[in-house]
Amino acid sequence: MVLPFKKVQKELITHLIIFVPSTRDVDKPISDSDFNKRIRLTSSFLSDLFVGTTKISGTGAYHSKKGLVTERVAEVEAFTSPTDYEQKKGKLHKWLLDRKKEWGQESIAVEYEEDMYWI
Repeated sequence: MVLPFKKVQKELITHLIIFVPSTRDVDKPISDSDFNKRIRLTSSFLSDLFVGTTKISGTGAYHSKKGLVTERVAEVEAFTSPTDYEQKKGKLHKWLLDRKKEWGQESIAVEYEEDMYWI
């Protein structure tokens, strides 16, 4: 493999994004304060697990059992090494299931290596 830089401290080539929802029970908006708490919680968790994060704000839409839902989302992304991901993916999956229940979601969207998953 050819490295894009002469000196590389660590290859963080595994890419992960968690889409933080701004609703509860599919289509009930939460307050800005609660949404920001979710974003901070997600960012803190991923930073502790994989070193650091970046947040991107946007709008998402998806079909649920209640029909088309459009909502604000925050994409919290992290990069890590393949080894770190493999060692910590169980903890990540449990955290996602816990947030799904706590946040009242049908599912939580996660992008891993450019593929979308619904947890």
